[in-house]
Amino acid sequence: DPHVRLTNGPSPNEGTVEVFRDGQWATVCDDFWDLRDAHVVCRMLGYTHADRAYCCGRHRSNITRAIMLDDVQCRGDEESIFQCRTSEWGVHNCQPGQEEASVSCVHVASFPSTPPPSKFSLMCT
Repeated sequence: DPHVRLTNGPSPNEGTVEVFRDGQWATVCDDFWDLRDAHVVCRMLGYTHADRAYCCGRHRSNITRAIMLDDVQCRGDEESIFQCRTSEWGVHNCQPGQEEASVSCVHVASFPSTPPPSKFSLMCT
């Protein structure tokens, strides 16, 4: 069962995208990485959507993980990044530590369709 997480970001909702498969955590290369891909990752993590898709190892750390996913091209409506079109697992042409994909996720609470009643009411005559 594949998993995803964000690491090395300034907050829990932002960071380098890491995917877990076959017993190891790995990073995603930023080739073709865009907001549609980021939306899928953020929804996997329980957020409503992404507001940024970063490239170029923006949230790099001293630990360089293997890049195992490249050329990710999601439509944006997938439930998992593993449903998106990608290169074969482990096949990439990226520089580890310099081309990892990152995201910034947002959670927007749903608002009721009608506002709650006000404590004060104005009467017009």
